[in-house]
Amino acid sequence: MKRKHRGYGDTFYIDEVFAVTTRPESRTIQINGKQHYLWRAVDQDGEVVDAYLLAKRDGAAARRFFKRLLRPTDCIKDRGAGYYYWGDEQNLLQALEVARQHPVDWASLKKWHVGEGQSEEFEKFRQGVES
Repeated sequence: MKRKHRGYGDTFYIDEVFAVTTRPESRTIQINGKQHYLWRAVDQDGEVVDAYLLAKRDGAAARRFFKRLLRPTDCIKDRGAGYYYWGDEQNLLQALEVARQHPVDWASLKKWHVGEGQSEEFEKFRQGVES
């Protein structure tokens, strides 16, 4: 039975993915015969938030990527796009929840909404956060 996704937690961990094998040369992901490394951001409940594939084993680069990736304002923009263009109500609810729980760069969000042609939706979104 598939469990219902309740959103991501507030604590994230960086996880390097290895293939399960006894051969050391097979512990990475092979793409077109070349070795790659897969990193995942996982929350405290074990939900995979995002993944990052690198040609070199560079944990510092993966941490920098996820640090930039997991900003609340960017998360709201991503969820907003899903709602505005595909009508996915779950994306809107997730964006509202993130905006209620984390500090948000409202100027950046307004600029993004205007650029996407969704100026009226920005005001509705802001009212939804405040209510």
